[in-house]
Amino acid sequence: MCNILWQGFCTLISKDMWFTRLKTIISFFMICNYITVYVFAAADHPIAWKDMEDLDLRDILRSQYLSSANLYYTQHSINDFHKALYDTEAKTNKEFTMPEPLLHAVEFWLKIYTQYSTQQVIIFDKRHPDLIYEVSDFRDLYQTSKTLAAYEITLDRVVNRKLNHYKQTFQSLIYKKMNKIKKYTQAEQAVLATIKNSYHKHNLFEFSKNIKTQIGQRDNVIKGLLAAELFFPKMEQIFRSQNLNEDLVRLSLVESSFNLKAVSSADAVGVWQFLKRSGAEYLRIDPTYNIDERLSPLKSTLAAAKLLKRNYKLLKNWPLTITSYHHGLKNLRPFIKRTTASRSTEKIIFDLCRSNSPLGWASQNYYAEFLALLRAEKYKHLFYGVVPTIKNSNHFFFHQLTKKTSAVDIAYKSGISLQEFHLLNPDVKKLQTKLPKGFWVAIFDPQIDNLDFFTKNHSVRLTQFRRSQNVNNTGRTQHKL
Repeated sequence: MCNILWQGFCTLISKDMWFTRLKTIISFFMICNYITVYVFAAADHPIAWKDMEDLDLRDILRSQYLSSANLYYTQHSINDFHKALYDTEAKTNKEFTMPEPLLHAVEFWLKIYTQYSTQQVIIFDKRHPDLIYEVSDFRDLYQTSKTLAAYEITLDRVVNRKLNHYKQTFQSLIYKKMNKIKKYTQAEQAVLATIKNSYHKHNLFEFSKNIKTQIGQRDNVIKGLLAAELFFPKMEQIFRSQNLNEDLVRLSLVESSFNLKAVSSADAVGVWQFLKRSGAEYLRIDPTYNIDERLSPLKSTLAAAKLLKRNYKLLKNWPLTITSYHHGLKNLRPFIKRTTASRSTEKIIFDLCRSNSPLGWASQNYYAEFLALLRAEKYKHLFYGVVPTIKNSNHFFFHQLTKKTSAVDIAYKSGISLQEFHLLNPDVKKLQTKLPKGFWVAIFDPQIDNLDFFTKNHSVRLTQFRRSQNVNNTGRTQHKL
């Protein structure tokens, strides 16, 4: 392009008219400046799925899988739901058993992941998740709201009003029970009918303390499964290289719905939601080079595998090990010696009805969420339809830099686009910054697969990085303490 412009420039300045020559010179440098600005702007441009050149996703984006009808409306039967809940086809690994106290929690979360979308709010009993008082549907409100902000404001207002309504209903019921008044309103009758179906018997005051809301996640799971389609085969390979069951890869869906840019309120980053202090044990986080390997789905997968493997050696129990990923190992250590009596341990930890569990509500539910999402993924053809495949999406390998090199240079020499490089290496924040020697990058190549070599050597290189930077990692950090 520049050669063509230069030839045109030389031809035009040979003309006799000085004014024409002057205008041509000015125009030539303006065009060159525009090209330079465009190239460098493209290098730092945030990459979206629509930017991909070789991975054409237009057919997928127009498919039934991502249609509004599939995202926001349930199409499976009750029989399909029970088939997944009880795993009648034995699709899940036997290592990940469902403790009896978690049955109703797994059932609840399976509904959240397969039946209810983010435009529906469930009002339920957090200690007895089989008790669902109401499912508020805001799909029409979402369609008619002029802006997302207006929708969220209205949603919060309506949900808070509903919560206050249930609190007042319980207060009224408690008063009537104490004074032996048997005339109930329609709302009170509905609450009593719901409680009557509970497997646990408590007084109304106890039930009144447990009202909670939960937003559905069906559409997020559908999108997450599509985003994971590119990475899951390699992620499963990484877990196998660490002698771990590949089903554990589904924890990334629990953590982030496989949102590549997920950042929590606690500043946990990436699909595996590593905090900075816990990520530093296994991953490189270096502002000097604009690198944060927590953002790499593959590198953070290796870190998550090593963390789970270490915790399992101490806990020797998969329900506790998976819970430790969310809660941290420190607070679960008192149960290490008690895991031989696994049934009593599960009763203490996972029974939501008990008030003496050492875990908070979120940590108590974490293993149930994993089991539910694992079932949703294993039976995804029943709940979501067939996930579209991305052709030639799994052909890439890891390359270790032998000298400082920028992502722009790597992409140019490898013959791949910047969009492709950024898709596989989201941990590289600035494509023009020279990356350090020894850094690992992923590159598309249908002929090479060196993932096993990468998993064996990545941590060795990290140790050298830490020593050179005088980073103190002698104290073991825990994930999400």
